[in-house]
Amino acid sequence: MVSKADNLKSFLTTFCESENITLSKELKLLWLGELMQEDLEAVKQACVNIMTGKHKVYGKITLKNILEQLRGNTEQDAQLKKEKLEKQADDAYIEFRRCVRSMSPYSNFTHKDKALIACVEELGGWYAITNKTRAELDSPYMKKDFIARYKQNAQADNASLPEQAIGYAEQQNSKRISRGAVNIGILKAL
Repeated sequence: MVSKADNLKSFLTTFCESENITLSKELKLLWLGELMQEDLEAVKQACVNIMTGKHKVYGKITLKNILEQLRGNTEQDAQLKKEKLEKQADDAYIEFRRCVRSMSPYSNFTHKDKALIACVEELGGWYAITNKTRAELDSPYMKKDFIARYKQNAQADNASLPEQAIGYAEQQNSKRISRGAVNIGILKAL
């Protein structure tokens, strides 16, 4: 059976020959030492991506290029993630505005996007948001504030985000219960 090291040496030799890369013995040992820590199939795929142009390399191919492809540490990947989050936040703001226009302030606000619900809570709660004027909701400050909060919440642990934002009716019921009023639902359960 061929060892991982032998398999990697063989593959690396073929890769270097096909890409006209000349490595000294010391440099080849360095490449092998670094790449031995990675999954062999992933190393092969990274090299194939470089050879086929799926991963752009400018100038001479280096060990750094292979490791970047393996680990996804390219600046391009970071920029793509940032752009994706920006688009997601813009879409969430549009959905937020649609919900404010179409849903009742009296009922609780639920949505499949927990980051959106968290933004509503952070901006004062569902009832407070739905009581804002159109001019207040359309202000650039509100959009900028919402988007900044959304980006932060979208990256948070989903379990830490609220399931719903409380509407006016439940808010009033909570106040009544805290002042000693009897909750009829609890009496029915007894």
